[in-house]
Amino acid sequence: MKYHLILGVICAIFAGVFGQFAADWGMLAWIGFASWACFFAAGGGVKGAQKTFLTNLYGMFIGWLVVYAASITGMHNPMLLPLMGGVFLLCAAGGISQLSFVPGAFIGCAAFLGSGALILETFISLLVGLVLGFISERIAQTIFAKITPASAQ
Repeated sequence: MKYHLILGVICAIFAGVFGQFAADWGMLAWIGFASWACFFAAGGGVKGAQKTFLTNLYGMFIGWLVVYAASITGMHNPMLLPLMGGVFLLCAAGGISQLSFVPGAFIGCAAFLGSGALILETFISLLVGLVLGFISERIAQTIFAKITPASAQ
């Protein structure tokens, strides 16, 4: 059995449970799934988890800044300039090694804005998605190692 098939089964089980109960547990499932995807896109493992956590958190902060700036502008379209500035900051931070996973920052910002600026719910949903990615990867690796002869790994 190939690794990705095992990973698919594990992720499907976790996704079903998470998708079913996320709202009951005060989370937004789509945000968790986005963070879960970030974990894999960042390369997985501890480094992928670190990249995802830091950039999602940074993105959330930029999202908060955008909302705050929009709230004080008094403009007809108050999101225009703050959002432009926020996107600039999301991209520019890619030059900082700890924030170099720009897609993670965009996901963090989009999650915050898409949640209606719910700080706690967004943070928890992002964190749970990251944890689900990490755990699903570890379980799949463990199962794959047990069923695959050492010579074939």
